Amino acid sequence: MKMFEQKCGFPRIILYSIVTSMIVMCFGCGDGKIGKATMSLPELGITINAPAGWKFDGRDSGMCTHGDYIGLLLSEPLDGKTFSKAVEAMSKEFGSTVLSRKDLNIGGRTAVQISMDAPNDMKVLRLYLDCGQSIAYVSYAVSKTDYASYEQALLESLASLRIKP
Repeated sequence: MKMFEQKCGFPRIILYSIVTSMIVMCFGCGDGKIGKATMSLPELGITINAPAGWKFDGRDSGMCTHGDYIGLLLSEPLDGKTFSKAVEAMSKEFGSTVLSRKDLNIGGRTAVQISMDAPNDMKVLRLYLDCGQSIAYVSYAVSKTDYASYEQALLESLASLRIKP
């Protein structure tokens, strides 16, 4: 390396900086992915594709974003509540108003898809999944004014939910 420094006149630190910059440019810095990113709850065997074009934060396997809009995949213990009571309570959080409800069966499990108006002029599309002692849910929050343009991608994302047996 010393011989290289003498021939080209670059100090070692500059060479390391150039090489590091080239690696980052070629491979990225791991700060996110666009498109078919997958959110997951490994402990429950649940995976779901993020909506097309949404950015996935590789450090949090349960969150994706698109500008100011957010998508989450989470689970909570039922703590003695029934699945139905938990869905009802969670759908009214923060003063939200349920607009529509669709009962589903996903991988042999009870599921409920809910659309709701939320505070701050937001609309939320949420899918709840009965996991026995816990409830898993996917939640997408988008402004009411933009919701129609995102709805198809959000529904396609919900349809991609998979559960490992």
